[in-house]
Amino acid sequence: MKIDLVILASGFSRRFATNKLLYVWKGKPLIEHTLIKIDKQAFDKVLVVTQYPEIIELAKRYGFETIFNHQAALGLSSSIKLAVDHLADSKQIMFLVGDMPYLKAESIIKMVNMADGKHIICAYDGNIKNPMIFPDRYFKDIMMLEGDQGAKRIALRNEDCIIKCSIAFVELKDIDCQDDVA
Repeated sequence: MKIDLVILASGFSRRFATNKLLYVWKGKPLIEHTLIKIDKQAFDKVLVVTQYPEIIELAKRYGFETIFNHQAALGLSSSIKLAVDHLADSKQIMFLVGDMPYLKAESIIKMVNMADGKHIICAYDGNIKNPMIFPDRYFKDIMMLEGDQGAKRIALRNEDCIIKCSIAFVELKDIDCQDDVA
């Protein structure tokens, strides 16, 4: 079944003190640690949503489609809605944040293999987390998000329709401050 991937990379890194996605860690920008783990064959389309020209350039090097988010100041929901609008013909969309360098490629594929077009697939380490895959029946709800609301709130409202994909806690750690990558 067709699945598109959206990598969300428009944040302001307020707690990091610099653009965390461009922060060089282990020899490459943090966002690149995510980009290199994407198997293009597993997805119909891969779309990176960002407000940063440097990230657009990096994403294009990997052959990924990009959208420039001119309204990033409106919060996370602006990136999510841009992506859903752009992928309106999609049957399922996986949302992945760009600051999860520990997430393994195998875990992404594991989630893709669980997708059935009916259930929300969520990473799970005792808590529901990103990445998440949403079937198209939730796109209308996603388009109603506002501000810094993410799609997790939709998943939590529909817990009876969630399939939890067990992934190690360390893989699901996102980067918020420089101590997180020390």
